[in-house]
Amino acid sequence: MECRSVSQKATVTPADRRHCVEALARSAQSWSSYSGYFRESTRMCYAYQQLNDIDLAKDIYQNITEEKLRLVQFLLRREQSFQKNGQQLSASIEVRYPNGFFQRR
Repeated sequence: MECRSVSQKATVTPADRRHCVEALARSAQSWSSYSGYFRESTRMCYAYQQLNDIDLAKDIYQNITEEKLRLVQFLLRREQSFQKNGQQLSASIEVRYPNGFFQRR
């Protein structure tokens, strides 16, 4: 077929494409196949894009979930540290002021 030489080229020019499409148009069967595949290609691209978008959304959701988990773990560690420091401070105050009140000088 006339397009075979074009398919073997490293780079295809617009003129090469035009020549190939004109060759397809001369044959009713080839044109019908080309036209059908061309219509299907847009549907297939749309379907693949949807699948890609779904995968992307899943990846984003997973990343956000993992980030929220790290944030909750950080906040928990910080709260535990605050509680420990508060207990140490309370113990320190009781050692200095066992009666529970401050004495004025």
